Amino acid sequence: MRKLANTILRRLILLLAAGLVIVCFSFLQSQIHAASEAPKVDLNPDNVGPRAIEELTSKTIARDYANSWKTMAEALDKNRVDLLDGYFTGFAKDKLTQLIAQ
Repeated sequence: MRKLANTILRRLILLLAAGLVIVCFSFLQSQIHAASEAPKVDLNPDNVGPRAIEELTSKTIARDYANSWKTMAEALDKNRVDLLDGYFTGFAKDKLTQLIAQ
């Protein structure tokens, strides 16, 4: 009887450990997936200036802004300055280059 109880207890512990591993793996997968997506950008150009911004321009600004954040995160993560070339210039690029070089 005692041997049966020990066997059941061992299997229960293994089952709980396997469940914990699955939960941890799922959490890590969701974090990796979230990091690979561009951030959502909402542009509200209602009070920008004397005339309205065209829809294509508005979409392009939002897309490029989101992509710049994604590119910056990837450049910092991989220590690759060349990834900054598409979206960063001047002071911002210099500061990010210094940060990556550290």
